[in-house]
Amino acid sequence: SQECGCKGLCLHQCKLPAQQFFQDELGLALTVSPNFVSQECQWSFGEVPLSPAQDPSFPDGCLSGCSSRQVLAESVSKSEASKADLCGYPV
Repeated sequence: SQECGCKGLCLHQCKLPAQQFFQDELGLALTVSPNFVSQECQWSFGEVPLSPAQDPSFPDGCLSGCSSRQVLAESVSKSEASKADLCGYPV
């Protein structure tokens, strides 16, 4: 997810699966807190994660420079391009 700059990949392919694995397989609460500016994550063991609806690491819209968003924007009409967001959040 770092190379493509896609927030959706970070959240859905790393953060949520890691939190679930540690809870389900190891019985250890884990909160993964991504920093989308530095592209680093803080792992806080023993901290119960918030639900995605309450978690502030699920910001609205795509990240600036997201190559996936650019591809999507180029494939839709100009009127829809400003709304292009692969993560499903309003831009």
